[in-house]
Amino acid sequence: MARRHGYKRGLIFSLCLADLKNESLLTLCMILAVASVLAPLLILFGLKYGTVETLRQRLIMDPRNSEIRPMSVQTFPQSWFEAIRAHPNVAFVVPTTRQLATSVEIAVLGTAGTVGKNFSVDAIPTAPGDPLILQNGFQIPLEGECLVSTPAHQETGLEAGQEILMTVRRVKGSGFETGTTRLKVTGVLPMRAGATKAILLPLPLLEAIENYKDGMGVPALGWEGELPRAYPVFSSMLVYAPERFDTETGFRLTNNTGFIQSETISAERARELAGTMVPAQGVYTLLSTKGTPAGITNILTIRNLLGGKGARLFPLAHNPSEGHRGAAHAGRGHKGHFAAPAPA
Repeated sequence: MARRHGYKRGLIFSLCLADLKNESLLTLCMILAVASVLAPLLILFGLKYGTVETLRQRLIMDPRNSEIRPMSVQTFPQSWFEAIRAHPNVAFVVPTTRQLATSVEIAVLGTAGTVGKNFSVDAIPTAPGDPLILQNGFQIPLEGECLVSTPAHQETGLEAGQEILMTVRRVKGSGFETGTTRLKVTGVLPMRAGATKAILLPLPLLEAIENYKDGMGVPALGWEGELPRAYPVFSSMLVYAPERFDTETGFRLTNNTGFIQSETISAERARELAGTMVPAQGVYTLLSTKGTPAGITNILTIRNLLGGKGARLFPLAHNPSEGHRGAAHAGRGHKGHFAAPAPA
């Protein structure tokens, strides 16, 4: 029985071949028709699961493709960065410094304490959680450590475990001043992590470099310079005058003076805001900034504007809507004393 079935299958197969051979032209047309349909499908599937999928994976996996860099330099408070970090679509945020403050020089330190040739590189800030480092298999550099990009490695020959001497230069008068510090190279990042000659440093060190180039000292690193000084800033100012200002003077109080809002208030309200006794007779005007605080320059502008009018100025360091008094805020997070009233 098995031999009989095998004989039938062989007969059918031979008859099919004979038919295809007899209709060779028609057979060729059928083959070409099937190939014309399958070939584009195979190409599309190959692109989808081959080239396109590879490009898609590279786009997703490469952290540089998800990076957003600002086009201009602006100053933001720490609260702004905290708000950005809290956004669900943001994985990592690190502040940076001005472009002019990122240029440094590095030299390889030899085993005998010798210093090699200096190379100019860019300093890039990093912080814990940086995907540009973690997704490339490296650890975040700690204090006294740095990572080197591939272009910087190719020019300097630096390898993991070596020490470098980083030099920061600034112009003072007709000469230069330099500050130096030692750093240990903990790794060489691959090309996918950056194509510029750079070293990646902890953010506090980059901020110290910026401060030094601004003329300030960095005692922690032994870099001499001026220490940052607090300067008073004010959110509003109370102006007393024996009589009401004319229309032109009232307009000029909020025109290019740093104050953008003017409001006439009662003597009782003025006494509450100033925290001291004020004349019961006269006109009190409250000038507000509504945002960027005013400084000494803005106070002097108002004083010069009201010269000869018998006015007195009471700079305030708090928001009048909060209803409490306090010290005048000062630059770089320090605080100063409440400014005493001064005649205009």
